[in-house]
Amino acid sequence: MVTRLWQVGHTHYHISDVPKISITAILYVVAAGIIFGLCAALFSRLLHRATSLFKSTFSYAPLRPVIGGLIIIGLIYLLGTSKYLGLGIAGIVEAFDDQMEPQVFLLKIAFTVITLSAGFKGGE
Repeated sequence: MVTRLWQVGHTHYHISDVPKISITAILYVVAAGIIFGLCAALFSRLLHRATSLFKSTFSYAPLRPVIGGLIIIGLIYLLGTSKYLGLGIAGIVEAFDDQMEPQVFLLKIAFTVITLSAGFKGGE
């Protein structure tokens, strides 16, 4: 209701092929849940460690986002793309149609961990 009131669009994801419920499908869902949980644990641990590293290396808090921003800029130039920045909506939509390479997942985690641990808080 709020997004409609402000006339802000929302991304809709269309999944054309939903498998029927079966033992195999349930096992896939359980396996996916375990993998997603492990990914969340990886992200959480990396974020905690990177935040500690930024705080211990740069005691002056306003310097942390400057250094983090420079690292992100360097990675953008090194990789030649900015597709790992932001919410990643384009990548999510693309993943419904095309298989993504493993480094996409890892690079998105890396960019997000660096950004958040340097002091930026979502959307900045």
